[in-house]
Order: sequence, then structure tokens, then C-alpha cells
Amino acid sequence: MPETSAPRPAQVTIAAGLVMLGSVVLVLVAFDLVAGLRSLETRESVADFLSEQPGADLGLDLQEALTLLRTLTMVAAACATTTAILAFSVLRRSRSARLGLTLLAPPLFLAGLAASELRPTEAPLSPLGFLSAVVVGSVVMLWLQPARDWVDGKAPRPAPDRPEPRPRPTPDPGHEPTPEPAPAGRREARAYQGFGDPGSPPAYVAPPTAPPAMLPTAPTTALPTAPPRPARPARPAALMWACGLTWAGTALVALVMLIAVALVLVAPDMFVDEAYRQNPDLRADTSPAELRSSVIVAGTVLVCWCVTAALLGALVWRGRQWASTALLASACCASVLCLAVAVVSPLLLPSLALCAPVVPLLLKPEVRAFLAHR
Repeated sequence: MPETSAPRPAQVTIAAGLVMLGSVVLVLVAFDLVAGLRSLETRESVADFLSEQPGADLGLDLQEALTLLRTLTMVAAACATTTAILAFSVLRRSRSARLGLTLLAPPLFLAGLAASELRPTEAPLSPLGFLSAVVVGSVVMLWLQPARDWVDGKAPRPAPDRPEPRPRPTPDPGHEPTPEPAPAGRREARAYQGFGDPGSPPAYVAPPTAPPAMLPTAPTTALPTAPPRPARPARPAALMWACGLTWAGTALVALVMLIAVALVLVAPDMFVDEAYRQNPDLRADTSPAELRSSVIVAGTVLVCWCVTAALLGALVWRGRQWASTALLASACCASVLCLAVAVVSPLLLPSLALCAPVVPLLLKPEVRAFLAHR
């Protein structure tokens, strides 16, 4: 983290505050939208959108459009949760947090805009589209001056001084310009009397100069050695717990998803029958082929996510500050997704219990001090 004594510009405070406020409100709006997806009003609104242009060109039926709307809303909520936490880190002059906000701004804006298009409202601007635009605009403000130099740890640039124009002297028509005096070191040439005559006195010869005295040499002194580098502080217990919970949660989710993908590939009929038995609503909403393909795609994505989170946990254990920011964002997204899905399937509550405590543990002051030490 760069160190500078410059005060925080008001632009950074306003931009980070707008990101946090807009992200929190967006999460609340997203949860309200997900909770009302099965309502008659939402279904009629989505059906009206699909019956007209440009919704008719998408080729989606009502159930597929509702599934897409739920996915886009959850993605927007997950990104908004992460941006709210990263904006708080930007107030503490974190360049990695600003980079994370920049990477999350495009998917947040696209997900919010697409979700607002799928569920049109009577208002001139949908809340999801408006809030996502506010968050993206605030992120752009963090890359403008003087916010960019403050986050980078640079001194504020001084304002350029405009030179005052020198007044031109007005010439006087009745005054004649006086000639400029000759320079002080320049003399006029004059003739010497008797130069070259045999009887003239000899030319002046400068006396020989004595050799310069030898100056005494200063005694050589040894250069001062740099002070020894302070040792890294001991690894705090909160960081150990955060890494341990990360590895436990990623191992559990990866194992469950690998087993689910293996069952789909080895015994697809048995897996589909068991899924329909546990959740009868899936039979009317999802076909067996769609269910199998969804499990394979979701399992592949979640296993790759778990492997990445486990590697980030190992880097955080070794004291990499940028890895802690990435792991914090991953834990926030995982917590929001587990919380959203746990409303339908309580089987994800253990995963939520493992990934949710990672967020406050990584934000503890002793953990931040350990990661900021160089």
C-alpha cells in the first residue's frame, strides 16, 4: 500500500461513498426482485416483453426468461456486494481494490441493464439499470485526477502558474533613444606610443607563478550501512482461520460438485429421477436434458472457482496483499450466491457457514497490518 501524507481528496470520498451506497441498495432491490419472480405481476411483465420487439427476437419462452432474469439478478447482486467492500478498501488507499472495482464494473453494468430490460417497469428508468450506472460512473471517478494520484500514493500535482504578461513600453515620439553603454569587461583599443621602436621599453612580462600548494586530503570514512530490515510480524490467528475456512469450504464444494457431475455422466436417469423426487417443481420447469447440462456446466464452473480460491488462500498465507483482495471478493460473491440459493435449497447452509466468516476475518486490523508489511 503506498504511503503519502497527502489528505484524501473529496473526489475519492464521494466516489467511494456512491459505490457503497449504490451497491447496498442494488443488493436489496435484487433480493426483492428474486423473491417476486413467481408473482403474477412479474410473469405478466416478462410475458409482455417477450411478445413485443425486441423481446420476441430472443427466442425464449416464459420459463427460460424467468431463469435468465434470476441468473442476471444474482450476478448483479454478487458483483454489487463485492464492489461495496472494495470501495471501503479504496478509502484506505488500496490500488488492488480500485483494480477490482474496474474489473467488476462491466459485468455489474451489463447484468443490471439486461435484468432491467427483461422486466420492464412503469418507471422511466429501472432501479437495477440506474443503480448499476451510478456504481460504474463512480468507479470511473476514481481514475480521474486528483483521485488517481492519491490512490497511487503520489504527491498532488501543483496547479500550473500562468506568467503575467509584461507591459510593452510605449515609445515617445519626441524622445531620441540613447545608445546603450558598452559592457563593463570591454575596453576600447588604443595605440601604444613607441610600439616596435628599438628604444622603447621592453614589453611587460608576467612574473612566473608558483605552483599551487597541495591541498590536504580529507580522511576517508566508511559509508554508513543500511539499517537491518525489520522482521515480518507473526502470522495472526485471524488469517490462519480465514485460510483454513477457505480451504475447507472449497474442498467441500468441489467434492460435492465432482460427485454430482460424475453421477450425471455415469447414471443420468437415476440422477434426474432423484432430483425430481426431491424438488417436484423441477419437472414442470426443466427438462431432463436441460437439468443434466445445467449440472455439468455449473459443476465445471464451481470446481474451477474452488481451485482458484484455494490458490488465493495459499498466497494470502504467504502474505500477498493483492491475493487477499481477490480472496475477499471471492468470499463475498460466494456468500451472496449461497445465501440466495439457500432460500430454495437448505443444503448450501454449510457452505455459507464456511465462506461467510472469511470476509470479517480478512478485514481485521491485524490481518491488514500483516499483509501491508514489506
